[in-house]
Amino acid sequence: MAIILSLLLIIHFFNSIALITFFVAIVIYIVKKYNSNVPLFISFILFVFAILTAIFEIKLFAEQLAMYGYYFLTITVILNLTEYFKGGKNEANN
Repeated sequence: MAIILSLLLIIHFFNSIALITFFVAIVIYIVKKYNSNVPLFISFILFVFAILTAIFEIKLFAEQLAMYGYYFLTITVILNLTEYFKGGKNEANN
């Protein structure tokens, strides 16, 4: 029982770190004006690894990878929306 409890605490700790990293990444990408499609590439790689780990029946790790992939996909959407509303895409096309 103690092993299961400690595993749940470790997973909760890593989820908290992932959430903090998620918000920090959004701020860094907006402030530094990095290419907003990089997180899309990272999410694609994470989804591929999630599929591979699900095939080998490592379900918990596959779910974590898919969750992180969705985090990066959300970062991509938020960054593209901020670029759109700031007019960054329109200036690049002109």
